Amino acid sequence: MWRSRIYAYTSFFFLIFFIVKFPGIEGFMRYGVIALFGMFYSYIFSKKTYISISTSLLSGTLIGVAFSLVHDQGLYAFFLFCLILLVNPIIRNDVTQLKKGRYYRYLFFGLISSAGGVFFGFSPFLAYLIRNNILDSFLKYFVQLGDFPIYMKTPFIPFSA
Repeated sequence: MWRSRIYAYTSFFFLIFFIVKFPGIEGFMRYGVIALFGMFYSYIFSKKTYISISTSLLSGTLIGVAFSLVHDQGLYAFFLFCLILLVNPIIRNDVTQLKKGRYYRYLFFGLISSAGGVFFGFSPFLAYLIRNNILDSFLKYFVQLGDFPIYMKTPFIPFSA
């Protein structure tokens, strides 16, 4: 699919045209990140059943950068990567793949390398949080993020406590 340059350039042009015409740049920057990660993962995992550790590290680094910029989309991208990493060899080969030790080694090293990539991609944002002494506030925000749906259903937020 990607070997034909004309097809790749045409697909990219229509993707950009679609983004500009329909959701707009602002909407795509907020909600389209996970769609791009989905396309990226589809491309990576369509080529090989087992991806290399360096590809997993690169993907983790991109996830870490995305998490630094858009927190929830970065989390979704990491969970999507873990899910595809787990399921892809089973779907492409068979359920008998679970009996082989290679699958578990691949899964372990893929998850470790992608987690290392996430840390590497997240480290500039982490350094910023530490330097400005707001790491504690960021962690509190992340813990309280699960409470937001409850507050959204409350008619008067000041009286919800």
